[in-house]
Amino acid sequence: MQKKALIYADKGSAQHSVNLTIKALKDFGISTQPVFAQDIIEKKWEKDTVLFIMPGGRDIFFHTLLSGKGNNKIRQFVKNGGFYLGLCAGAYYGCESIEFEKGSSLEITGKRELGFFPNKATGPALGNGLFQYNSEIGAQAALIHYSSKNITAQAYLYYNGGCTFENPKEHKHINILGHFNDKKMAAILEINFGKGKAILSGVHLEYSHEHLDQKNIHLKKIIPLFKKTEHFRKKILADVISKFFP
Repeated sequence: MQKKALIYADKGSAQHSVNLTIKALKDFGISTQPVFAQDIIEKKWEKDTVLFIMPGGRDIFFHTLLSGKGNNKIRQFVKNGGFYLGLCAGAYYGCESIEFEKGSSLEITGKRELGFFPNKATGPALGNGLFQYNSEIGAQAALIHYSSKNITAQAYLYYNGGCTFENPKEHKHINILGHFNDKKMAAILEINFGKGKAILSGVHLEYSHEHLDQKNIHLKKIIPLFKKTEHFRKKILADVISKFFP
């Protein structure tokens, strides 16, 4: 049986992020299957899976549905040699704790069970008070400085409420792949965890300018920036995928 990627598609997942991630991996010849919380908890999916993806969306629902056995299975899957990719909400979820919109009506704080990153994810990384659920009002073109052993690139990537990571340089098993504009805040982490690996991204690697609403008033000004560096976005995405599927 061909080994595949699974992507969480249950409550809390943003359907657009799920769809675009499936499309992005398909372009690299990778089969990606949507999976629901009960499947994660009850079925034996680990043996035939290379990569588990937690997409953008709302982390609090992931936490509600997967606490306990679900999270333990994902954690053990990675510890035993599997891979985890967390995008935006999925990046928050892969950390030991989260702090989102602290002090506002949208505040979410608390411990998380996966704990691939052993510190806190904080956000929105590019400023509180801008983000709104189901809206592009807080969307930004985040200039990401990306560097790995294979490539160095800069690209504007779609950002909407994503996180940065508290003190990642404290840990030798963590490599910072991407920084936000100021080169101080980490945007993308590569984390060795047991025999496996987790990559957590506070920005959406899967979004091309072609997937954005060209008529949306909040996106019109930033879409040209995405177009300008689309070639480099694809290179960054390809480099990340190569870490899971050499």
